[in-house]
Amino acid sequence: MKTLLIVFAIAMLAGRSFADIAPDALGAPIFQIYSITQSSGQPIPQFTVNTQHALLTVTSLSDLELAQDMMAVQVDLNANDTKKLAGITRKYSLLAFVGGDKKTAAYVKVSAPIDDGRVLFSDAHNSGAMAAYLRQAFHIKPNSNQATVPPAQVKPSAAESAST
Repeated sequence: MKTLLIVFAIAMLAGRSFADIAPDALGAPIFQIYSITQSSGQPIPQFTVNTQHALLTVTSLSDLELAQDMMAVQVDLNANDTKKLAGITRKYSLLAFVGGDKKTAAYVKVSAPIDDGRVLFSDAHNSGAMAAYLRQAFHIKPNSNQATVPPAQVKPSAAESAST
């Protein structure tokens, strides 16, 4: 009986560590990624965001934490989104990360594929507005890595469970 209880407790803890997190605004994506095209042959480069088709819609994260400056935000994508982002960053060199509020965006020039699923949003990377949006969406206390409201726990999808 004790062995069964210990196994159950370990299973519960393991399940919690693999659960994704999401902001409490159910249904809205955390952010979406779009391609950006640059027109050539003009004296001033023209950029267009392809908002007709999101390359990736992120609805949950594996982890989110503030950097040492307590302003920048690092997000860790879940396993499925990590694979998709790796493919996207191999194919496209200009990307737009658009917040779930559809008002906040970060424009990124990809210099190398992002294989680990970690994305840093900060003023140093011209994405401070996205970092502020994420701190607000996840109710992160100012100058702290603590949330004022715990993020929603999201159970892995059947496809994610099968791939892990």
